[in-house]
Amino acid sequence: MKFLSLEGEQIGEAVRLSTEPAGSSAYPVIIYTGTEYGVAWSTNIGMYGDLRFERILPDGTPLGNETIVFDQFLYGFSVGIAYTNGVYALTFNDGSNVYLLLVGCDQP
Repeated sequence: MKFLSLEGEQIGEAVRLSTEPAGSSAYPVIIYTGTEYGVAWSTNIGMYGDLRFERILPDGTPLGNETIVFDQFLYGFSVGIAYTNGVYALTFNDGSNVYLLLVGCDQP
């Protein structure tokens, strides 16, 4: 995550979200709720990867740590995100099925 001025110039440093080694995380999706961002992405660790989720304040400060919300995820398949009434909805597929995962949270 990085911040840009209205002229498109970078302000400050980019914020790294994933803690995994370089090249093991991909396909991030993001949504803004009006008070925070929700970010989900897939990782490629071991035989299967996993699906991770993290909440971020508008200034780039994480609200807690990244969380594995689904394991045995086939790396590289699509991830979607939506938000309403304090609940994030993550959609993903494993190459043959489509899943919906609801992630609830308290607002800061």
